[in-house]
Amino acid sequence: MELAKNIKRQIRELAHLLYERELNAELAKLDAHFEQWRQGNLSPFYLAAQIHEFHQKPARELFNSFSQDSLFPSYVAKAIADGSLSEAEVASEVREALARQIAFYESEE
Repeated sequence: MELAKNIKRQIRELAHLLYERELNAELAKLDAHFEQWRQGNLSPFYLAAQIHEFHQKPARELFNSFSQDSLFPSYVAKAIADGSLSEAEVASEVREALARQIAFYESEE
């Protein structure tokens, strides 16, 4: 089933919101290492390794995942099912358009 343009736009915006949230969560973890470094509890070499690891793993994985807009409906449906997106954030027409996918992800929980 082909989604209407306005539904696709809303799904894209929700996917970008999810990407932002997940990236912020990963950056917060990295920031904790920066704080430890600032306090003199970590060496600059360890911090540099953590920055490299961040870039190679979570940042790259998130970028690769959220650069595939054909998967946005699945990401959004899963986020609705697991509560990552609140009811207030998702328009009813988006919920209706993704109802089958949402039901699938809800049945997996």
